[in-house]
Amino acid sequence: MQFWKISRGKNPGVKTTTTVALCLVFLLGLAQSQAALAVQGPVAFVEVVGPSVVTVDQEFEVSVVVRNVTGLFGGQFELSFDPAYLQGVEDSLLPGTDLEPSVVGVEHINNDAGSILFAVSRKGDVEGLSGDVVLAKMHFVAISPVDATTIGVGSVLLGNKSASEIASGGTQDLTLATTQTTATVRGQVALEGRSAGHFDGAVVTIDGTELSATTVADGSFEFTNVVPGTYSFQADAHGYLPATCDGAVVAATSHRAGR
Repeated sequence: MQFWKISRGKNPGVKTTTTVALCLVFLLGLAQSQAALAVQGPVAFVEVVGPSVVTVDQEFEVSVVVRNVTGLFGGQFELSFDPAYLQGVEDSLLPGTDLEPSVVGVEHINNDAGSILFAVSRKGDVEGLSGDVVLAKMHFVAISPVDATTIGVGSVLLGNKSASEIASGGTQDLTLATTQTTATVRGQVALEGRSAGHFDGAVVTIDGTELSATTVADGSFEFTNVVPGTYSFQADAHGYLPATCDGAVVAATSHRAGR
């Protein structure tokens, strides 16, 4: 655009004035756009936060967090998970302490379908919250091993004190691995007719597994990475009748977290 070009006519001043006015409007529009960009901050989003690896039978906690929010007064969401690997712990779904005082509108755990519904709001004459805000916390238990499984979050609705919706920029799920709990089993075999210190060479096996261990001089043996359960152990040595130990219970240390 050539802003100062004057067209031919009886009143060239009019053309000049019109051209300058258009130029001023364009510049004002640009200034307003820049001002809008300057006040726009990070977009709020919802994230599921928790451990990346847990063991089978371990109880663990996850949090649903709203990031970069301004004026949050309440929110609702749905969690989804694979019930073949995880189960939600009843009565563990609670509002985040950031929201206190708060009131729960919906609280539902469906372990068969692998879904959780939750809605919570602040109550009373209190202000909305800004920054990173924990909407809810709850516990899960891992029930079988898998390389990767996801706790997803969706159907998110966030609101401010005047019940207006707060825009959300998306969600971030939690992906974790569940590993099998194992135990270490130790024992000792005594060989009749041999003196102490000469009990080596006996082979101990666990029925139903491919695990085996050989005794050392004092007759001791050790298995590692034994999955908890009830087993029969058998000891064999050349020239001796086999010996068995039936109904031996192998247990692992509990990983359940307190609430």
